Amino acid sequence: MPLFKIAQGPWTLLLKGSVQDRELEIYTNPEKVLYIQILQQENGQYVNAICEFYKPYLATGDVNGFVQTLPRDALILTQHNAGETYTFLLLSSTPISVVWEESIILEQTDILLKKMGVGSTLLSDVANAYDVILKPMNENPPRVSEAFFSMPILYSSISTNAHSSLEKNEGVSAESSASGHMGALPGEFVLGTTANGLMVKEPIIFFKKTGIFNARIEHRTHIVQVLAEGALFSNIPIVIVDWNNEFSVMRNPNPTPQRLREQKIEGDPMGFPLKEFVAPENLKIELFMVYPEGLAEVLGVTNHEMGNHLTRFLHEHKVGSIDEAIGILRQLPPSESFNAFQIAGLMRLFNLLNQTYPELFNGMNPTEEISKSWFQSIGRVGILRLKTVAPKLRRLLVYTILRGVYELYERKGVSGRVKSLIIIPETTQLFDATHEPLLSREMVRLLGQSLNQDVGFVLSASHEIDLPKEIMSMLDAKLGVVSGREAAVTLAGRKNYRVSIRDTYSQPVVKDFFNL
Repeated sequence: MPLFKIAQGPWTLLLKGSVQDRELEIYTNPEKVLYIQILQQENGQYVNAICEFYKPYLATGDVNGFVQTLPRDALILTQHNAGETYTFLLLSSTPISVVWEESIILEQTDILLKKMGVGSTLLSDVANAYDVILKPMNENPPRVSEAFFSMPILYSSISTNAHSSLEKNEGVSAESSASGHMGALPGEFVLGTTANGLMVKEPIIFFKKTGIFNARIEHRTHIVQVLAEGALFSNIPIVIVDWNNEFSVMRNPNPTPQRLREQKIEGDPMGFPLKEFVAPENLKIELFMVYPEGLAEVLGVTNHEMGNHLTRFLHEHKVGSIDEAIGILRQLPPSESFNAFQIAGLMRLFNLLNQTYPELFNGMNPTEEISKSWFQSIGRVGILRLKTVAPKLRRLLVYTILRGVYELYERKGVSGRVKSLIIIPETTQLFDATHEPLLSREMVRLLGQSLNQDVGFVLSASHEIDLPKEIMSMLDAKLGVVSGREAAVTLAGRKNYRVSIRDTYSQPVVKDFFNL
């Protein structure tokens, strides 16, 4: 099939073949960029094309460790020849699926090339921070280029990558791109604009562990929503601890689209897929996930003999519900560990909890559903609506749910990317060392798992001092509200800067923030 006059040519055909009954063509240009085109036919006519670009680099340094931090798709290939070993990194534009029309193909491939140019700059900046040297293929000696293009695995890797990712609906289509919707690359999001009107785009990985401080709660909440949208645009499912049932409005697009245009922010307002979870219908305090000393602390029996019996029982018997606990106690023979009086006391306590908070302690949380990926290139929101939950039990409920999320992703293994983001506005509601120090310490330990897991968190509080020192030491990013929508951004290993936080794409949680 003759190639359209795609930008940055001329393009030379390297390979022609087929992938699962579709025509495959791979080209390269003088800059050694690779272009993959997979064509689909219906009734003898071309109707659709999958297009993708790769920019190859010769890479030296800890490439494997570096690539795990990237918010972009990339391939690593190694070639060993006659005593020389080369490691190649290929930066992907990500594949798109477009209608086979010349004007559309030229427009969309031009967009991909421009975005990959921006991505190359980002890649170099991040590489410098990891002492990795990336040299574009066209700047290397001929022997390096020959080694690269002579690898048979190269062509099968780049062609099947483009095709398989779209088959699994993980690619970005021209009509419904996520990060691209807001003028950012996949894995990036637009935070706002600088004083001279330039868009500030950042990789979401830089905000894996974020704290937001200062000013009024409305200002902090607005930044929380902007970061939430950034994760969603990067196809990361988020869990929002919604103390006051405010965030469900994110399902609706922003009703004032002119504000985004006034800020020169690309893309149209949009709502996000979300699902609400309410206690006790589908949010539970799972006894299996409970920190026993924390439960005793919440019930006010820590320094009481009953507290000792309760924590000892829950450590010795991993029960999932009050009904299961009562069932075990009924069959438990008196012993030195628990005499008849102590068994009866525990049964009374569990029955009282069951009567006071019906169903709250019976059942399991739908953890997979709470933190669930969306089927296209956009994340989904799981909202924990907590307004009707008794204040004394909120922290315990949140702890058990979040512990379930961390354990879920621990079972899935570690990739070095953010696969789920937990958002907790006004986090001081979780940390109350004065009244419940044991549960507070356990909450810190739980969030500390983000240091080596694929789960991140975004926390907000009035002041930095309101959060435990251990939490503050974990943060990759801090945003301090300066005034209005202006915030000072501190990123680990980067220079501090100021940004005017953009308006939201979804309906603002904070009404009329623009005029605050």
